[in-house]
Amino acid sequence: MQEYHSGAYGGIFDPESIKRKEEEEKKRLAKEVSHLEGLISSVEKKLSNASFTDKAPPQVVEGARKQLSGNQEKLKETKAALAALAS
Repeated sequence: MQEYHSGAYGGIFDPESIKRKEEEEKKRLAKEVSHLEGLISSVEKKLSNASFTDKAPPQVVEGARKQLSGNQEKLKETKAALAALAS
């Protein structure tokens, strides 16, 4: 990925701009990983609570399971993207 800035005298390659953008993306992805881990932990606690699973309507429990699965998949993808940037 090359960053060019157009000016009066043509394009200029700016490697510092690329580094800044990569660092910003790493920070954003790390924040997303942390957020997803929190969501996953919360849903896992809810699903491990027998009171919740016994009393909640089946569609609510199933919704929580789907939410857990979706967030786990997003976490996997986000970690992979972060690892790709780190290498």
